[in-house]
Amino acid sequence: MRALVALAVLTLTGAPTAAQQSNPRRDSLIARAKALELNTPYVPPPGTALEHHAAGFAQIMCSAVFITGLDPDFGAVRRAREAGQADHRPCR
Repeated sequence: MRALVALAVLTLTGAPTAAQQSNPRRDSLIARAKALELNTPYVPPPGTALEHHAAGFAQIMCSAVFITGLDPDFGAVRRAREAGQADHRPCR
């Protein structure tokens, strides 16, 4: 039993080291990205989270109704839920 536990510990502790080895192509890609990065502060977009969710819901609803021709109720329930915005829309 102890041998099995020791083998499991050795196997699990050795796996992350293989994944964390340095990859020269990845390192050069990250170095290039950092060199080209602009030194600007992050400024969040204007508006509240509710306004952003409402805009996303409106876009999904217009696509569901006018582009695909779905019923508005079906579009509200199915398409908005698939986009993960069902929590922010008014209850029906």
